[in-house]
Amino acid sequence: MGKNKNTKSKISIFKLVFFVLKEFWKQNPWFYFFLIVVIFLVAMLPSLEQFAIGRVIDRFVEMAVSGLGWTSTAWWSLLSLVGVFILTAFVYRLETFMHQMDSSLSNLYLDKIAAFPIFLESEPQNMEDPDFVYKFSKVQHNVWRLNRIFFDVLEIVAKGVATVVVAVLLISFSPLLVVFLLAAVIPGAIVSYVYGKRVWSIWDLSGAKKILYTSYRWSLYHEDLDSFQEMKVNDYGPYLMERANHYHYLFINELIRNEKKRLYSELFAGIFENVAMGAVLYLVLSLFLGGAITVGTFYFIYGLLLSFRVYSQGLLRRVVAVQADKNYLETFYELRHQKRKIVPGHIQLDNKQPLSIEFKNVSFKYPKTNKWVFQGLSFKVSADDDVAIVGQNGAGKTTLIKLLLRIYDPNKGKILVNGHDLKKLDLDAYYKLLGLLFQSFSKPSVKVEENIYLGNIHRKFNLEEIKDAARKAEADGFIEKYPHQYETFLNKEMKGGILPSGGQWQRLAIARVFFKKPKLMILDEPTSAIDALAEEQIFNNLYEYGKDTTMLFISHRFATVRKAKRIIVIENGRIVEQGEHDELMVNDGLYAKMYQAQQS
Repeated sequence: MGKNKNTKSKISIFKLVFFVLKEFWKQNPWFYFFLIVVIFLVAMLPSLEQFAIGRVIDRFVEMAVSGLGWTSTAWWSLLSLVGVFILTAFVYRLETFMHQMDSSLSNLYLDKIAAFPIFLESEPQNMEDPDFVYKFSKVQHNVWRLNRIFFDVLEIVAKGVATVVVAVLLISFSPLLVVFLLAAVIPGAIVSYVYGKRVWSIWDLSGAKKILYTSYRWSLYHEDLDSFQEMKVNDYGPYLMERANHYHYLFINELIRNEKKRLYSELFAGIFENVAMGAVLYLVLSLFLGGAITVGTFYFIYGLLLSFRVYSQGLLRRVVAVQADKNYLETFYELRHQKRKIVPGHIQLDNKQPLSIEFKNVSFKYPKTNKWVFQGLSFKVSADDDVAIVGQNGAGKTTLIKLLLRIYDPNKGKILVNGHDLKKLDLDAYYKLLGLLFQSFSKPSVKVEENIYLGNIHRKFNLEEIKDAARKAEADGFIEKYPHQYETFLNKEMKGGILPSGGQWQRLAIARVFFKKPKLMILDEPTSAIDALAEEQIFNNLYEYGKDTTMLFISHRFATVRKAKRIIVIENGRIVEQGEHDELMVNDGLYAKMYQAQQS
């Protein structure tokens, strides 16, 4: 993410707020322009109504004093007031409509502003960084705050202008009115600032408690029957509920303590405020008794006083709320401006040829650790070869794949692909040549046909090719039995949807690899949830249809490993053996011991 604490602290609240404004504004500029106009009109309408009512009062007082009947001026005043009422009703309904639209659109825009860009622009190694994961969780668990901040700023702009207009009108009658009004508002503003800031500090400092609450709460809910049944048999549901309530209480208790202190302070500020408002009313009544204003104008000024009081207090509360969100905004801004740790190159490989791989004196240790996973690791995988990587847990097998995918770069040495340094390759183009299947593979809740098509979205959607990939993965049999076959949703929440078994999910993942037609297959325990007969056929298909593909796979199931042209045995980050199955069995080394242990 590339920002130290000193750099982070220099980001002004104005820059942060402007960034949020810009992100929302570009989603739908015309909608938000009309929204801010409507907010301004709503703010000014009470004053317009009061002015119109004041005019009617003055006209009818004149009629009563003079003893004359209805005059044209009185009629026009009354009709104008009715027109203002109609305008008010229309604008208020328009405001309701705009807010309903904003409520509907906000979740869509929040995904486009926060969730999707942060996640999609992140590098894979971030998912292993606890600091990044915490910050990402903090942003996502409180993402609603971005919409609230944006709306607060719109309110500040619209009602800020309205407040200035009201203040100018009051000054035209007496500048002292605004002076006393400010004196009435300032104590409440200080209380709002101090305790409002504490509220959001609690939200920020207690973010971990909120995440813990959410973690325990959602651990109660299980989509699949096996997990739900395990919870029922072990009876740990009440425990999870108790822990969730515990962390939620710790968070809520801090808010309650703050609100109690705020109550006492607001009571004191309220006394001062009402005394000042009494002084303001004395000034207005003096103007009336002195004949400087009419009774209708008195009514109008009184309405302006109330509007100024409400608007100024509301503005200050919103300013405080936005300022108190600075810590959250900094985290959001930081995640949206991540600096790449892995800088891609520009070389693009031939997409018609299988890939060769060479690890050349590679040494690597994970960030923030001192333990070397590899030191001086060297081996080659020729184009159109198939190689199995085996070893005990913690030997470095998965780390080897992470380096090959350039999730991390080696600390020393080079990784060559078709003779080119991996660091110099265009990563997007390189990834298009790879077929990848991890043990913890993706399980998209989409249609079956889409699930397989996700293996290569850069190809034209072709159902026959999708079905062919399913056949090679031995997945066509159960797909044909689904209610809607290839159009079945893999989600029980959808009508007619299906939740596949572990083995079925794995075959669908393998089908994605077949559909991609990669030049390098990287498979990490690709058949761990599949029965032996299906596994045998799948690997036969992999070898048969992958003749123009380099294969590199990790597996603990030696029935499949033994078929590889070459087996590389890793222990403590070093290659201790390599060769064919029969050769390694004769050597009677680590491979032979692991193989015999599995057969016994």
